[in-house]
Amino acid sequence: MMRTAVRTTASVLVFFFGLALIVAQAGGVAITAAVVCDATGKTVNAHPAPRIVIDPGHGGRDAGVSAKNGTRESDITLAISRLLASELEIMGAEIIMTRDGEMALYDENAPNRKMDDMRKRHRVIERAKPDLVVSIHMNSFPGDNSVNGLQCFYHEMGGNGRDIARRIQTHINKTGMFKTRPAMPGDYFILETAYPSVLIECGFLSNPPEAERLATPEYQRTLAAQIAVAIWASLEPDKNPADVPNPAT
Repeated sequence: MMRTAVRTTASVLVFFFGLALIVAQAGGVAITAAVVCDATGKTVNAHPAPRIVIDPGHGGRDAGVSAKNGTRESDITLAISRLLASELEIMGAEIIMTRDGEMALYDENAPNRKMDDMRKRHRVIERAKPDLVVSIHMNSFPGDNSVNGLQCFYHEMGGNGRDIARRIQTHINKTGMFKTRPAMPGDYFILETAYPSVLIECGFLSNPPEAERLATPEYQRTLAAQIAVAIWASLEPDKNPADVPNPAT
């Protein structure tokens, strides 16, 4: 599927006994990766490319939450998800999107469009058999429009989704972009899979300044790049996923 790639640059810093150390600039974020090469200098995969399903929340008639300025959750989730997909593909991941257009997956004649949509998203996940599912959403808390920030959620029975969510949250907290928050368990249907799954609420559309930022392409690119780096680090095979401390607690 066609997506607009974020501009990247890469330079080989070291080549020694078949190991190339590459530093890439993705969305303004430096990413270091080790690449294994054969005797001719051709790169070969040291590990299979992680397969990641990205799920842009809502779509079609289901706009999700909206900001006072009319910004719709479904539009922002799609924009950030496309940028996130491009970033992760640059890093070497195989990406599958549950939707890559404005429409959701439901049948217009379905008696319950929301449930039809969610079940079809689950079918995409089940067919993909991914290493990770990342569902992108926006939050809202009309009772207090000062509430802001990104927060990761996981299903309590979702395998190591908890550990991945905590790692992603830890990285985002360290960027200083948001108020420090912990990753939390969440009762979201999309997380009820047999695969590690994380839902990321990227910010609050009920907070006017944050809603304005979330609607800008520049901020979307920065946010997607930070989330991509956090996801990639969370999937590194040399890190023990057990007993990951929860940030902000």
